[in-house]
Parts: sequence; structure tokens; C-alpha cells
Amino acid sequence: MSAPENLYSLISADIGMLRSQHADINGFLLLDGATTGQLIQQYFVLDESPEYRPLFLGIDDNLLCQSPFLILITSHTEPFLRWISQNYPGTAFAFLSAFSLDEQLPFWQSLLRVITPDNQLLEFRFYDGKVAFDLFRYGQENEKRLVFQPCHTLYFQQDDAYWQREQMPAREASANSWLLHSPPEPWLSLGSDTVQALNQENRHYKQSLLSFLWQHYPQQMGSMSHDEVITLIDQALSKCRELEVVSWRGIHLFTCLMLEYQEQFYGHPDVARVFHQELAREPVASSGYARGDQALQRLRAELPREFWQSSGA
Repeated sequence: MSAPENLYSLISADIGMLRSQHADINGFLLLDGATTGQLIQQYFVLDESPEYRPLFLGIDDNLLCQSPFLILITSHTEPFLRWISQNYPGTAFAFLSAFSLDEQLPFWQSLLRVITPDNQLLEFRFYDGKVAFDLFRYGQENEKRLVFQPCHTLYFQQDDAYWQREQMPAREASANSWLLHSPPEPWLSLGSDTVQALNQENRHYKQSLLSFLWQHYPQQMGSMSHDEVITLIDQALSKCRELEVVSWRGIHLFTCLMLEYQEQFYGHPDVARVFHQELAREPVASSGYARGDQALQRLRAELPREFWQSSGA
């Protein structure tokens, strides 16, 4: 293990030992940018020469500021690594890879949604450091190999703020079939045990959503008790699953509208009509959206403007 302020030194030392065998190997950070707006702001402040790719790039460009970020670790990144390790432990994980930002981007994008045993789409927050570490600890071996395919060595931060190095099993050089091209489509099927474990870890997702609501709706949030807020989030997540709203942007938007209008939103006859029409359609994988997200796209254009102004849509 290494103290949080030494993550860059730990990664640099590992790269130094591997460079003779892997000339192209570099360090990367996957960051949950939606935890708080400060994370991305501080990255651009502290890294003098940022090299990164938002995972929502080309998928939902309207929400890039809340996108997960894939970051190339260089000497300029060290101040940010120190800051995030000390102030927001567990919101990111680091890894070594011989593949570039652009080579990796479609692969990580393809994991934003995964397929459950009952053939449903599930939002997969692998970029949350806590979720990634839980998957590494509890996931099936074949699932770990699939999810962390671009990675050589992994670094997870623990609750005590120390970083733990985890080694990926060696793979044959020919095992690069994961390299994908845009637009990426969901392809990973998770077993029922892993899905259950991820659902149990939904508290990480709720915490991120809670931070988002406090950041954008302080007055409304301040007028509610903690139990009322958690109930609202639970209701929103349950309704999103029922209506097949699975994208990060869609869930945020749906929750914001519930906060503003409560059941008056999803009980609105025009809202019910559009969701009913979209859910009656056959799923179209090439559209890039689940049917519930397609309904929200339609509602943005069809509902009165006042529905969207306060939600920031």
C-alpha cells in the first residue's frame, strides 16, 4: 500500500519497471465526475496540461460536465492526484494500460450500460472507484477479465485513504478483440449474483445523486427531511427502472422533475401518453437510447417549456 499523496510515485515506479517490456504503457484515472462539480473544476485548475476524454463524448454532449472522465496521468497530474486522494477518497480508480485514450474510449463507453440476466439494461457505474473495487472483490473471474480488459495493474483507494495495488492476470498478446469502434453498444452480460451485488451497492449511486440535488436544488432540499429526500430518490430510481430510463442524464432529469413536481410530473397525461407509446415500441439498439430515455427526448420537445426550465434541461 501507499499513502494517498504517493499515488503518482507508486504508478511511476511501476511504469518504470514495466517499460522495458511494455514501451507504450501509461497510467490512467477513471473519475466519477458527477460526484461533485468541484472534481472536474479542480482537475483543470491543478493539471497544467490536461489530457482526458469524457465518457459521454459523442453520446450525451449536453452532460459532459457531469460525465465520467478518463484521464491520462502525467507529471502534471500529480497535484490533482494528491488533492482528490485527500479530499474525495474512493471516487476514482487508477490503472496502467498500453492503450491510448482514444483506443480505450469506445470500450469504456460500451460499459455504461450492461445486460442483466432477464435481458434488461442496467446503468453500470464502474467508473465509481467504490463500485469498481466491489466488482474486483466480489465479481466472477470472467466478469473481472471482461470489465478490466484494457488494464494491466489496478489501484483502488480504501476507506483509510490508502491505495491498494491489484494485479490483473496475464493475457495473451492476441487478446485485443475488445478494441471497439464507435458507436459502442451494450454487450456485457452480468450474472445474477453480480447484479444483486451491484444493486446492494446502489448506495454509491444514491450518494452521487444526493450530492447533485444539493448542488442544484439547495432550497428545495433544505425544506425536506433526510428521510423524505431518500424516499424521493428511491421512488425516482424505481420509476426509472419501470419506465426504462437508464441513462445517467435521463435519471438525473427524471429525479429533478420529480423534486420539482412530485407525482404531477409522471402523472401528467402527456407524460403518460409518451411513455406508453415509446414502451410499446420494439427496442432499437442502434438508437443509443433505451425506450424510456427516448420518451424523455420526446417530452423535452413536446411538453410546455415550464416543465424544463427549473430542471436545467
